[in-house]
Amino acid sequence: DHLMSPIGPARTLVLRACNFQTARFTSQSVNVKNNSFAMSGCGWLMPFHVGVIKAMKERGVMNDTSHYAGTSGGSICSLLACSNLPCEEALELIIQVSTDPVIWSNMDAGIRKTLDILITEEKLQLCQGRLHIATTRVWPKPKAQVTMFSNFDSKEHLIDCVAASCFIPLYGARNQFKVKIGGVDAVDSYLDGGVFAFMPPVGDVTISPFANNHFHFKPPNWRDIDIHLDKTDYPLSKLLYWALHPAPEKELRELSRQGEIKAHKWMDERKL
Repeated sequence: DHLMSPIGPARTLVLRACNFQTARFTSQSVNVKNNSFAMSGCGWLMPFHVGVIKAMKERGVMNDTSHYAGTSGGSICSLLACSNLPCEEALELIIQVSTDPVIWSNMDAGIRKTLDILITEEKLQLCQGRLHIATTRVWPKPKAQVTMFSNFDSKEHLIDCVAASCFIPLYGARNQFKVKIGGVDAVDSYLDGGVFAFMPPVGDVTISPFANNHFHFKPPNWRDIDIHLDKTDYPLSKLLYWALHPAPEKELRELSRQGEIKAHKWMDERKL
């Protein structure tokens, strides 16, 4: 039992995020041009992002000067890319965590514990100014736009930002509607960045397991997706279900393989 009913909540979350997609945002410091990548919200479809990262790093398209922006599950993958965690290790970690009872008893706590193990001081420094995390500020002074974080005061601050970007009320933790950024004494509260930014508003190359034609409408500030699954690869209903209920291991590995294929195709078309 993964806490949520099968398809309705996932469909509502993704479509609502797309409906409110906006280019307006507040940020500490974001000035991203060229050699930058935006990874959409994706939930447990993260292996697709990992496959894309693997292919693009192998060919040097993603490198140590690249910037990465992420929303929700995409923020985790952007962190993994920016901190140079080997993609094979990242995929195995996602597969392992997807069936961990600790995660499903309190997903927010599980994400924080996992990130605490992964993030070293060296990785924190790699992320400074190059990793851009999309969140939604809800208190005080709630904003009807995405709030981006690009500079991190500490390892704990970085973990807070990524955890907030991923936090879906009630799904991330029972009886909890928001999380804080800045420690237990902080007053600023946030939740999933996908509320107003299914795709981060910064980053030149947009990446998502969802295809442009998966959606029947495109809001005025919609960002077309460059690297994505084809509509014929999986039905939208299955992807939405897997976003909240992890696919079996075989399918998670296949999603990663598809990410590699789509990325290589995109790079081949541009002779990169």
